[in-house]
Amino acid sequence: MNIKPVHAAVGDVFGDKTVFSVPKYQRGYAWDSDSVQDFISDVDVCYRSRVGGAHREHFLGGILSIKSDIEGVANAVHYQLVDGQQRITTIVLFGYALMDVFSELAGFLDDLELRKRVEHYIKNLKISFVTHEQVVNRVVTSANVLTLSKKDEGYFRGLLAGNEPDCEIDSHEKLLSAMGKVVAYLKEVQNQCDDFAAKVDALEQVHDVLLSDFSMLHMVAENKPDAYRLFQVINDRGVSLTDGDLLRVKTLELLEGYGDEQLAAE
Repeated sequence: MNIKPVHAAVGDVFGDKTVFSVPKYQRGYAWDSDSVQDFISDVDVCYRSRVGGAHREHFLGGILSIKSDIEGVANAVHYQLVDGQQRITTIVLFGYALMDVFSELAGFLDDLELRKRVEHYIKNLKISFVTHEQVVNRVVTSANVLTLSKKDEGYFRGLLAGNEPDCEIDSHEKLLSAMGKVVAYLKEVQNQCDDFAAKVDALEQVHDVLLSDFSMLHMVAENKPDAYRLFQVINDRGVSLTDGDLLRVKTLELLEGYGDEQLAAE
């Protein structure tokens, strides 16, 4: 089994020209309110440590993906997520919300240097967590950093565009709830500051927590059989997936390349 695990900060996992995708047949976003709140609480613990002059690291756990190059793009990597989509999706939601709150704050800033700092973070957060440009066969195109499963992708894309798409299924409700909780937390962080400069400093600290203090174990497989074998080993002893979930993933993996049959089985 050819698996290459790498322990890295979130900022390194979401590196330049990197894109993630969730297989179209995987389940939708499933983190409930408590799981999202636990994530936010972990951010806050590290944030409070930074405010107090200390540095605290937090390990998020592992993700498993299949690595492939992006045709026509030099040094670009595509990771198909086999395990860890809930964690990765929540990180992207947090990164987008932070970018959005920075953008809102920028509209109130008269100090040019302060505004320049904020615009720097807005640009970097967009590239890391939302979209970035790639030159594909000499044509500049926009690449989404994360593409979700078929049932969630349209709603997710609307959410990251700043729209208010209609919730049609439970996973959409959960995505909206997660975004709301993150935004509420970031607003609370700002409200504890006395002036705009302090607000910018506080959001910068949160930014550094997310990208530098948070880390994960990224297990990278070069092919699908290795990835799915490890996926089954990991989850056979877990509590998050049922036997039905495991059977579903294995069945749809075996039908990879047979589009109509895979769709029917899904």
